[in-house]
Amino acid sequence: MPISINLKSRISFLKKFQGEKISSPLCFISAVFLGCVATTSLVQAQITSDGTLSTNITTSNNLDFTITNGKQLGGNLFHSFQQFSVPNGGSVSFANGLDVRNIFNRVTGNSISEINGLIQTNGSANLFLLNPNGIIFGRNAQLKVGGSFIASTASQINFDDGSIFSASDRQTEPLLTVSIPIGLQFREPPGNIVNRSIANQGNGLLLSGTTLALVGGDLFLEGGVLTTIGGRVELGSVAAPAYVSLIPINAGWQLGYESVQKFQDIHLSEKAVVQTAFGDIVLQARQIVLSGNSDIFSVNLSEAPGRRITVKASESVEITEDSNLFTRSRSTGAAADIIIETKQLLVRDNGSFIETSTESDGRGGNLTINATESVEVDGRGGFNRLSTQTFANGDAGTLNITTKSLILRNGGRLSSSTESFGNGGQVIINAIESIEVSGQGISFNEVKKSGVFAETRQTRGTEAKGNGGDITINTERLVVRDGAEISASSESSIGKGGEIRIQVGSFTLENGTISAETVSTQGGNITLTIDDRLNLRNSSKISTTAGTEGAGGDGGNITINAPFIIAFPKDNQITANAFLGNGGNINIDTNFIFGVPDFLEISASSQFGLAGTVAINSAGLEPSRGLVKLPENVVDPSEQIAQNPCRKGRGSKFVITGRGGLPPSLSEDLSSEATQVRLVEPAPMESRETGEQRSREAEEKTSTPKPIIPARGWIFNDKGEVVLVAYDTTKSEVQRHRHTPTQCSAP
Repeated sequence: MPISINLKSRISFLKKFQGEKISSPLCFISAVFLGCVATTSLVQAQITSDGTLSTNITTSNNLDFTITNGKQLGGNLFHSFQQFSVPNGGSVSFANGLDVRNIFNRVTGNSISEINGLIQTNGSANLFLLNPNGIIFGRNAQLKVGGSFIASTASQINFDDGSIFSASDRQTEPLLTVSIPIGLQFREPPGNIVNRSIANQGNGLLLSGTTLALVGGDLFLEGGVLTTIGGRVELGSVAAPAYVSLIPINAGWQLGYESVQKFQDIHLSEKAVVQTAFGDIVLQARQIVLSGNSDIFSVNLSEAPGRRITVKASESVEITEDSNLFTRSRSTGAAADIIIETKQLLVRDNGSFIETSTESDGRGGNLTINATESVEVDGRGGFNRLSTQTFANGDAGTLNITTKSLILRNGGRLSSSTESFGNGGQVIINAIESIEVSGQGISFNEVKKSGVFAETRQTRGTEAKGNGGDITINTERLVVRDGAEISASSESSIGKGGEIRIQVGSFTLENGTISAETVSTQGGNITLTIDDRLNLRNSSKISTTAGTEGAGGDGGNITINAPFIIAFPKDNQITANAFLGNGGNINIDTNFIFGVPDFLEISASSQFGLAGTVAINSAGLEPSRGLVKLPENVVDPSEQIAQNPCRKGRGSKFVITGRGGLPPSLSEDLSSEATQVRLVEPAPMESRETGEQRSREAEEKTSTPKPIIPARGWIFNDKGEVVLVAYDTTKSEVQRHRHTPTQCSAP
């Protein structure tokens, strides 16, 4: 679908989204960049030819330069420079013919290109700037280019017919061609690229409908802004040797990194911005860091679906210090999707987030994260989150995470929510090893729980009427503790709560909550399928309760399949209750369930409606079988054991001997000093003749049988074996050999 672009209004809109991010001056030059380019000389801003081609440069004030001649073959125009820099407030104009499709510029000297003014071309020609030493775009750098602009620190540009245009080899006459470019070749370590531009009413380097690409070594956006309207932003950081392909598309060029073995880093800082209106943004590097209140975002203002933001990092992506990566729909077209591929993703500090949302009839975008090692959202210092949301009639998109380990702490969140007529989206999490959700955080003096949420929320003064989304979790180990929550709840009187489906190996709730509760509508359903055990402790709760006091709604259903369910002290709950509506149904299928009713309450009641059903299918022990009821109050032995009447002032003593191998109480571990009874090894077998002979000898020695003396105690012999004895082992040696009188003797 063709898109009508009002450039002035689009620039104004994007500027509003930037806010004050580009208003303050930059405080420093990246120390990392200076360290990398210390061996390369910084020269006064000027443009000179290297003499290899017929490039002609004219200027009347050493401020504004005009580039003519060069070498044209078909639609390709080639220029070669010894130095190429644009002074502050100055300009460079390429006087190309309108039949030129591509302008290729190389810098063969040893100086960095410093662009502090305007670069402009005629017509719709694409402009390529190649300088292996490095490129810096200053605060006043700006573009007036009809086609795409590709700035690179590559060694050469490769063409379809095998020709090359090299910036590192000026000794060989360049083989010029009419073919199209197919790739950027990095033979030597590439220089870095820095952008600090805030020109064009704060939109920095700005292009419309085409590709704006920066491809080199490390990329630093130090307060600079990159903007495309309906076009494409490409940022790539590679290490030599490398080859980056160039693929022609409708919006200019798409870059390919399939042949790159090692990458370098991209760092946005000091309120840097990369933005597009219904365009694409692609970042490819080793580490990608957004810090210092920096943003990458896409806004869709059209009826067509939004494009995409793609972030690929071979090592890590870090969003920190109030920085954001987001897409929005402000029209009937869907918001752009966000795709992140990396080893580790970290979101933390001062309200940083990754989000897709809609503020119109258009659907929100999808957020897809593939992190081979880990995803961590730390809420410390702000409302840090990964989310898909709708604030209007459009439905929220899907949040889909695939990783090995997911960590949400200190108020860190995953969410898909609705605050209007649109429905909340899906939250799908596949964590191969583990998910740990813990703690709470504080944002704007409000306590925020860590957790996974698919909610219908009331936050903007109008009632949300959409249904909450669903949550699906698959992992080997799931822990929800310290006030954290997994919730598919609804605060609306109309919107229904979503469903929660969890498939895990083991699941521990420790002061944690699994909730599909609603204020006054139908409660959602919760299904837990557990391979090993479910542990509940310290006031944990699983609830599909519906309604509040005086409000309707039926409780949702809870289904739990787990070989073992163990409830530890205290006050744990599994509830599907209701107030005016009917209670939900609770179905539990387990081999063993422990802790009912002392430590676990299971309820499907209704205050005014019909109660639900609770069905527990336990193939093993009953909940209370084998348990010993302990006294609630501790007994004082001094009050229960009588004083010895025969010895004034000397009391008896009270000794705990244990419970036959069990700990003295349920709250204590088994002592290492507990008695261990070992069986005596059987005596060796004797021959029948020897046995019979000893029997005859015994009969000869005694004519009367000895009486059998019953055992009165047991001791350990010197071999550590248990031996039964005829005396009371609890008495002293003296007591065993004297008669204790039944009456007290005189003093």
